[in-house]
Amino acid sequence: MGKKPAGQRKRKDPRPGGKEAKAKPAQAPRQRQPVAQASPKNARAPASKARRPPREEETYRARGEEKEFLEEREDEQHDKESPRMPPKAAERKRESHWIDFATKEQKDIVHEEINMFGNGDEPWQALVVRGDNNVFLYQKGTFTSIHLMPKEAKDRFKGLMGNPGLKHFGLFLGMFKGNQFNLSIEGASELARSGTVARNWIKLGTDGEKSFLYGQDIKKAMLQEVCPRGITHDRGICIILNARGECLGIGKLEAQDPRLVRVSDEDVLVKNIVDRGVYLRDQNRYA
Repeated sequence: MGKKPAGQRKRKDPRPGGKEAKAKPAQAPRQRQPVAQASPKNARAPASKARRPPREEETYRARGEEKEFLEEREDEQHDKESPRMPPKAAERKRESHWIDFATKEQKDIVHEEINMFGNGDEPWQALVVRGDNNVFLYQKGTFTSIHLMPKEAKDRFKGLMGNPGLKHFGLFLGMFKGNQFNLSIEGASELARSGTVARNWIKLGTDGEKSFLYGQDIKKAMLQEVCPRGITHDRGICIILNARGECLGIGKLEAQDPRLVRVSDEDVLVKNIVDRGVYLRDQNRYA
């Protein structure tokens, strides 16, 4: 007789005197039940196509700001699709941080000057956009200054405009001299704190820092480090830092070599335009 199939063979009972028991037939593997999928009607729309809540859209329409609403949606959609913003959208976004007292030419000059000390648009983004600040122009007589202030102070500032007692408001970012915008030491300090100063900077050693804060111009012995590309600002303006990267003031290149390598020990390399020590040296003026 032939051998019985494996499923029908008898196996011995391990107990003493036990009888042979039939082996249990092998069971087929259990199949998983398919998971029911949601119907297209119940499926949620992708997040990128989700509409803005109707109430907010109606608020824009009630204010008569449908154009602003559509422009904002266009900017948001472009931000999702591409990391680079088209020129018109970028300009609109930049304009949204200005209080309308400056001309387009003045806005462009300020924007360009701030970005002279960093890579691309990073200084402006850090100082204004990510800082959630507004920029405004203040004019009193022939003095035209640019200031930085939090967005939430915008309405309060507009209410104070024209008040003869208004002397200071926000952070003094710089001032215009004709068509030229000069960054203030406060503005330079904010850039240094934001960590975006990547161009047109000079670091001084400990002795150089002390000398500079006493109003002295910069010579070779005072230098610790110069930015890799050298001073490339079209007017030779540079931010003076100490070894810790803190802003000491603003200088202007006097040497012929922008990298300050081929220079003599006695020559003035960078002229001191303004430094933090001026507040102590001229206390009556800043009291």
